[in-house]
Amino acid sequence: MAIPLKLDTFSADTSDASTVFLPKGRLDQLKINTFQVGYDQGFSAAKSQFETASALQALDLSQKLQEVVFTHIEARRNIIKALEPVLIRLVDIVMPELANLALCDIVTAQISNIASGGLIGDIVVSASIADAPILAGFLKTLRDRNFGVTVIENPSFADGQVAITAPDIETHINLDQAIDATRQGLIEYFHLVSQEKSNG
Repeated sequence: MAIPLKLDTFSADTSDASTVFLPKGRLDQLKINTFQVGYDQGFSAAKSQFETASALQALDLSQKLQEVVFTHIEARRNIIKALEPVLIRLVDIVMPELANLALCDIVTAQISNIASGGLIGDIVVSASIADAPILAGFLKTLRDRNFGVTVIENPSFADGQVAITAPDIETHINLDQAIDATRQGLIEYFHLVSQEKSNG
């Protein structure tokens, strides 16, 4: 049995109404197909909008993370740069005093290192006029040694400059050079930080 289906017309001429007869079940099938097409199109549109929104959110998050990282790096550089005069001042003021206090221990460590290699003979320690008596008094306290240690003054040596001489071995200690090297290392490091900032 055919089912009449009246189709609306939007033409100016309304004198002739159009009626289409469809086979049984055809109208229901058309409704189902139309619904499916509409559903698929709506789902595709929603999916596309969701993917676009997700991409925009991911891009925004990525940009914010880059800003945070950049801000962190800039803050780190600024803090390090601000520490430059403080650290250099510490090297200039504190390290010489610490080095002078540690001189006896440094010399003792060098002597022990030389002696550990199977030393045959005595050791001569040359130091400045100010350092020689201090080293002589300190080295007298060393015990359990099977070699002699003689401390002599060398007027040409600056304070903190020591030469340790043994048969076939000679080593030098120069605290001023070590402090200058430390200071120069800091200056070069901060210069690299500044260059990194300029090139960043």
